[in-house]
Amino acid sequence: MRSGMLRSALVGAAVVLAASAPAQATGVGHAEPRSRAGTLPAGHTLAASDTGNSLSRRYYGSRGGALSILWSNGHKRWPPSERIVASGRYRVGDTIVIPKPPTASINPSQLSNAGVKERRT
Repeated sequence: MRSGMLRSALVGAAVVLAASAPAQATGVGHAEPRSRAGTLPAGHTLAASDTGNSLSRRYYGSRGGALSILWSNGHKRWPPSERIVASGRYRVGDTIVIPKPPTASINPSQLSNAGVKERRT
C-alpha cells in the first residue's frame, strides 16, 4: 500500500470513529453541560481562545469539523486555527451554533479501484 493510501485509510477510520463517539464537555465553564454535550446542534458561549479547530475537537473529537462550525456561523473564509473573536464578528460571551458533525468529508477517499486492472488467470 502506498503511504498516501494508508494515510487516507487511517484518516477515514478516524473520522468514522470520531463521528460515532459522543461529544464531551470539558468543564471549562463555557462549554455545554455534560447532559447536553451529546445533543447537537447546540449553543456554545465563546471564550477568547476559541478557534474552529478547538471547538471541533471539543464537540466532535477531532479537528475535522472546524469548517462546518465556522461556515454555519458565517465565517466562510476564516482560518480554522485563528481565534473566532479576532474576526470582529463575535465577542467573548456571544453564543454560536455548533452544528451536527459533517456526514461526509470534503476530501474524497484515495481508495478506489478506478485505476486497477483485474488480473485474469
